[in-house]
Amino acid sequence: MKKVIYIEKETLLRDMLKLVFSQAGHQFYPYDGSEPMDYYISDIDPDLIICDRDSYSAELPSQIPVLYTSKDEGDYQKPINGRDLLTFVTTKFFS
Repeated sequence: MKKVIYIEKETLLRDMLKLVFSQAGHQFYPYDGSEPMDYYISDIDPDLIICDRDSYSAELPSQIPVLYTSKDEGDYQKPINGRDLLTFVTTKFFS
């Protein structure tokens, strides 16, 4: 079981990915990116942060792997399919 923080302003995407990752046995912490999250990150101590570039612009900790999503650029392109993202994350970060 891994701990994942997902930063995304769109509620539908946060809810969809929470369902997919939780069903796969991971602890999933959605966050809307509206405020700085230093304490949130330190309290959870995640294994991975998935961050939408349009939802959060502050710098994230360098010691935690970050997967960026975006319509134009990033490690994972939108639109997001929950199961495909879970497979990608599991292969790239959790194996």
